[in-house]
Amino acid sequence: MENNNNEKRVEIQIEENNNDQIQKNRNFQIQHIPQNEENPQKEETPEKEETPTPEKEINPLSEAENIKNLIQNSEKSKVVEFICKLSNEQRQKFKEIYLSSFGTELNKELDSLLSGDVKKLILGLLMPKIDFDAEQIYLSMKGAGTDEDVLSEMIATKTGRQLKKIKDRYPELHDETLEKAINGDTSGDYQRILIAMIQGERSDNPYPNSQKMK
Repeated sequence: MENNNNEKRVEIQIEENNNDQIQKNRNFQIQHIPQNEENPQKEETPEKEETPTPEKEINPLSEAENIKNLIQNSEKSKVVEFICKLSNEQRQKFKEIYLSSFGTELNKELDSLLSGDVKKLILGLLMPKIDFDAEQIYLSMKGAGTDEDVLSEMIATKTGRQLKKIKDRYPELHDETLEKAINGDTSGDYQRILIAMIQGERSDNPYPNSQKMK
């Protein structure tokens, strides 16, 4: 009887030792798991570059007829929606088609149809880009005081090529040069900085060569 008890105690001890060894093995494995396996990181997929969507083609002749009818029926919201969907290039072409089709300028008809801020917006959208920029510069200096925020943005954000086009176009629209307009409406260091900007040969390169600046 005593032998049986001893055998059972031996078996229990062996089982406990085995369990201890299994637990030690588990602890060892856990401690030595490589970091990238313990905290697997998902591979980052590179973001796809957005490609510009092509302009939606329109049938200028049929659309001109449609817009003419909408204007005659005072369908203001539909006219505004159509103009806003076009790119600047499409708007300029559409203006030409409209004029050749009906003998009247689209701008003048919309000037009579619309009012308030909506009219300002749509007439601004119908301008060629250079005309719009020149007009914003003019309006920033018109009347009492100067809107320096608008004037600074319109001058400082333009490339050399864009400034040259604005300078050439400005006197055609307002009967005085851009330099004269700025000299008459600004003063001091602010005036000198603006004049230097429009007279300088600013590079069109967004990444200028710093060595050439020295």
